[in-house]
Amino acid sequence: MNANEILIKEYEALRAEILLAMTSRNTILSYGLAVIGVLYSGVAAMAVAKVDTLLPSIVLMLVVPSVCLFSLFIWLGEYQRMHRAAGHIIQLEERIRDNAGDRILTWETNLREKKKHMRYPYDTTILMLVLISAFSQITGYYLLNNVGVWILIVCLVPLIVIYVYAISRMAELRNQII
Repeated sequence: MNANEILIKEYEALRAEILLAMTSRNTILSYGLAVIGVLYSGVAAMAVAKVDTLLPSIVLMLVVPSVCLFSLFIWLGEYQRMHRAAGHIIQLEERIRDNAGDRILTWETNLREKKKHMRYPYDTTILMLVLISAFSQITGYYLLNNVGVWILIVCLVPLIVIYVYAISRMAELRNQII
């Protein structure tokens, strides 16, 4: 087996890892949203049963945002794994082109050079999970009635910080050119 054949095998393995990371991201998001749906259903059932508002408020203000953020950070880990593999593929494409003396295997290189990486699916996913968290916290606060607004502020500020962190981390990863 010559050097290019070995590089092609590595290229194929990294492509498979990227596909696995993409599938994992979708699975993580699906399970996270399913759990959130179950939690909201539980809160709705408690409301119909006229259960005390403390338990539904705790679920909405703490549990739902925790599931959202847990899902978000695992999802971001898979995004970073995909991005890391793509960066290494760029290096492999360059080495294979140098060895072959031809303009072959250019997919990742072209995506990076021409800045064709799609931002909106990733940014929208982050925004969706943060908005679900915020909506949940506001709804939980509303159920508590006579509690000070400081509780809502204390709950929402970390969400804003996490949102800014997640978006900036993704932008940082996108801008890395290996």
